[in-house]
Amino acid sequence: MKIEAFVEDLLEMTDDFRRGKWERKKWNKLFALNNEMPFSKSEVTSLFFKKIEEDEIDFDNKSIVKTFEYLDNVYNSLCEDIVCFSPGNSCRDLIIEQIKSSSSLIEICVFTISDDLITDALIEAKELFDLDIRIITDDEKSYDKGSDIKYLESKGFDIRYDDVRHHMHHKFAVFDTNRVLTGSYNWTRSAASYNQENILLTSKPKVVDAYRKEFSRLWKSFK
Repeated sequence: MKIEAFVEDLLEMTDDFRRGKWERKKWNKLFALNNEMPFSKSEVTSLFFKKIEEDEIDFDNKSIVKTFEYLDNVYNSLCEDIVCFSPGNSCRDLIIEQIKSSSSLIEICVFTISDDLITDALIEAKELFDLDIRIITDDEKSYDKGSDIKYLESKGFDIRYDDVRHHMHHKFAVFDTNRVLTGSYNWTRSAASYNQENILLTSKPKVVDAYRKEFSRLWKSFK
């Protein structure tokens, strides 16, 4: 895709925001086709405002801000490597950002989920945008007080449990088959508030492929 065509798409998106007709699923699918982004955000921004001035397009500031908030999510999701640490909100925010910027498939393999903000983002992605979300998690932890796993299952999520002697202790997720988030960070409230944790987001194909293969292997082994 050429930068001129990309900017035209952004102008159309801004018009959708202006008219109240914006649909996340539509735009997520479009940007999922451009997972290498051969031009910088500064180049895009410069041409975007140049087109507005040349064509005398009358967009309100609110619509433009919404477009560039979405553009930030796109560039962050396609960034090769992002590292976050906790305590603090940065790890959780990155997880939620990746959920919201996904367009088709999320494969989650985590010890447990008890952070309601992450859970709400997952439910929104499934119910409003019809994403295919698969979760592998620990069977025993799913019964802990505060765990959201059984709640997600009641919402129709496809969940498989490690009903084996030893724990499945992974904490990773693959988004749209083109980026993986991994690290020590549990998807829990305490991880954000108290624990010393880390996560890494990468789109390196060999790394993503390795995690996808591991997810597939575990998915088949846990019925």
